[in-house]
Amino acid sequence: TDQAFYRFDLKTNGAEVLIDNQLVNCVSKIEDDKLLLGTKNGLLRYHLDEEAVSQIILKDQSNRIFTPLEIESIYSDDKGNIWFGTAGEGLHHYNKYQKKFETIALTVPGYSKDTKLSTFQILPGKDSVLWLGTSSNVIRYNLLDKKFNHYKGFPDALIYALSIDENGGIWCGGFDGTGLLKYNVSNDEFVKVDFLNQKNDKTIIDIRPLSQQLLLLSTWSSGMFVYNIETNMIEEFLVDEKQLNRARISFVDSKDNLWIGSDQGVYLIGNRGKGKSYHLHENGP
Repeated sequence: TDQAFYRFDLKTNGAEVLIDNQLVNCVSKIEDDKLLLGTKNGLLRYHLDEEAVSQIILKDQSNRIFTPLEIESIYSDDKGNIWFGTAGEGLHHYNKYQKKFETIALTVPGYSKDTKLSTFQILPGKDSVLWLGTSSNVIRYNLLDKKFNHYKGFPDALIYALSIDENGGIWCGGFDGTGLLKYNVSNDEFVKVDFLNQKNDKTIIDIRPLSQQLLLLSTWSSGMFVYNIETNMIEEFLVDEKQLNRARISFVDSKDNLWIGSDQGVYLIGNRGKGKSYHLHENGP
């Protein structure tokens, strides 16, 4: 959270503070007993067995130390590669087998080398590609030829949400009235979805596939909506008859429970959002 790093016990429904006074943007499990935490003040390694935390110092190829450095996103693959999206300092890459860090500047046409782009989302794609949701639209990075493709078919905007649906389609959204955008493979462009029953101009901060047909959309201040890909219509998604705002993160667990983290707290909803809901907090549901 923006205050601390917590562990939630599913048996007792209690939350325990593991690291206090830290704004944590993202978490990634890199080994059975180790987590990486991306924070406002840099990168932390948390040892689950020892319940200990250590700071990781990031250096580039010229031994330049990046501090302070805000980590916005983390993605790791099964080949030992870990990617870090940062606030204004490009991409950082680490291979745990080579034990080597490198910095990749987000250089795109029309921007000077001094332009500092932030990376809020890292999404793996096909054919050795990473899709990046940045402070200036979507960027596709090819890991093989190390080239960038900057998508500018819509107004310049901060892209905060980037997701692949259960059919393989790529969706994104962000601030400045982007609404929901879909990647058109044939034309290699992102286009705004034209909803049949509502204007598509909301700030989208999270996109969660619920099925092959449904996407759960979270907005900054207009609550949450379910988008039906087949009918091209959206409907309001309420939890306990309430609107949830700024639900920046969600996921579906192995038991088909939908978890939502919002300004109003953490919610667990059974049957992928269709079942009974629980408001989780330190004193239980």
